[in-house]
Amino acid sequence: MNIDIAINRRPKRLRSTLAALLLHAMPGGVLIAGSSSPALAQERSDTLRLAVMEIAQSVDLSRGREKFLTLTVEISGGSPVRLRRVQPMREDFTVLAGKQRLHCRWLRGGALPEDPERLRFTLGFSMPSPPVKTIALEANLPRLENADAVELRLNGLAQGSTAQERAGDGWSVTVVRFEEGEYEAPSLPPSGRFTSKAGPVDARVYRSPGTGAPPTRAFILRWRSNQADLYDRTVDLSGRLILEGGGTTPLLSALLKRDPSAAIKKAPYGPFVDATFYFTLPVGKRPTGASVTLTRRPIQANAKPLRITGLPVP
Repeated sequence: MNIDIAINRRPKRLRSTLAALLLHAMPGGVLIAGSSSPALAQERSDTLRLAVMEIAQSVDLSRGREKFLTLTVEISGGSPVRLRRVQPMREDFTVLAGKQRLHCRWLRGGALPEDPERLRFTLGFSMPSPPVKTIALEANLPRLENADAVELRLNGLAQGSTAQERAGDGWSVTVVRFEEGEYEAPSLPPSGRFTSKAGPVDARVYRSPGTGAPPTRAFILRWRSNQADLYDRTVDLSGRLILEGGGTTPLLSALLKRDPSAAIKKAPYGPFVDATFYFTLPVGKRPTGASVTLTRRPIQANAKPLRITGLPVP
C-alpha cells in the first residue's frame, strides 16, 4: 500500500531555504553528517536514513497568523515493502533549541508515488525563542522488527447501510456500509486536512500499487470504532472481499480518519475511527464479508532516538 498522511493542519509557507543537510542512521543510533555522495548511497539496504531537505518559516492564517518552524524530511533505506510501513507519528519528532524542547505540533506527508524508496514528511514546530540560531532534530523512527498485526474478519454481512456490530480479539467495530457504489480513489483534500466540529481530523490514504485506469465502480466497506488505537498504531494494511461460495477480490484503496486529531487536548467528545475500504467489484458472486489486516507498530519503542544537530533557524 502507498500511504498519504494528513495530521492536524498545513500552514502556508512564507519563505524557505534549502538546508542541504543529509544524515543517516548507523547501527546503534549514531548519526553521521554527510552529503549526497556515492559513499552515502552505498549504505546497507536495511539501514534507515533520515535527510533534512528544507527548513522554513511558515504562518497559519487560520490561527491568528501564528508562525511555525517547518522541516521537510525524507526517510529512505530498506526495501519499499518495509519502508512504506515506517509511518512516524507527530510525537516521534522533537526540536532541541537551546534549553527548549519543542514538540511537533503537526505532520503531513507519506509515500512518494514517483519514488517508492523514499518517504517525505513536513513537520511543524513552534518558533524557537531568540537568540537561538541553530537547532537539533530528534527523531524516533518506528522499528518494525516487533510489529504485530490484527485481523478484522467481518463475516456474514448484509448488504446495505444497516449498522452491523462485529468484534474480535482486541477490537470491535460497527459496519455502517457494505454495498456496491461509484468509485473515486480517495485522496487528501487540497488544504491537506480534514476538519470536524472538534477541529482538525487526522487522516491516512492507502492505495494499492497497480497499473491502468481505476475502475468506475467498487464494493465499499465502511466501519466506525471508538478504539482510537486502530488508527494510532496502524502503519500498513491489507484486505480482501469475501465471496459466497469461496473466492475473494483484492483491496483497491482505503481512507482512515481519526476524529478528532490526537493533537487536540480538550476535545468535546471521545475519539473515534472512521474507515472506508474499496474493493475490486466481484463478477457473478455475492459478497458476504471482508477481511482487513492492520499491521501495527509495537507499543514499546526499543530504538534510541536519532539526533541531527547544527540545523539553521531561518
